[in-house]
Amino acid sequence: MGLDMYFNAKRYLSEYIETDAEIQSKVKEIASGFIDEWKPKEITYEVGYWRKANQIHNWFVQNVQDGEDDCKEYYVTTESIIDLYNTVNECLAGGKDVALEKLPPASGFFFGSTCIDEWYWQDLEHTKQVLQPLIDAFNEAVNEMGYESYKHPIYQFGFYYCSSW
Repeated sequence: MGLDMYFNAKRYLSEYIETDAEIQSKVKEIASGFIDEWKPKEITYEVGYWRKANQIHNWFVQNVQDGEDDCKEYYVTTESIIDLYNTVNECLAGGKDVALEKLPPASGFFFGSTCIDEWYWQDLEHTKQVLQPLIDAFNEAVNEMGYESYKHPIYQFGFYYCSSW
């Protein structure tokens, strides 16, 4: 038992988009003969996983979940992803005092240590690694496509956070 945290990207499939229809067809082959009328409707990718990174979990609860720590799945906006990335970098650069202010540890049922120790900093480094490809894609979208950045492939995905404990 303990705090498990999941950050996923979902892409919904439409039978009206050629590549999506191909994906649906290939996925349906897996269930062939079982439930032929089922339609695959989304693809989910695991973007990140944490275990007992209670400071990151607390950030999601406060900034994405409106303070509700209820193990439900929540949509995470692009702005929230960028905000978390910037907050992590501020803490990494600013040290313990900044970390206590911006990403304080949170206690809970099997949430792990509430000390700012080597595990705390490793969780921040891990979070930075998880978010860096997304930040790069968001920046690429704006730099290459300007006001039409919403057409970039990164925006074909919705991002979601959930936890269990």
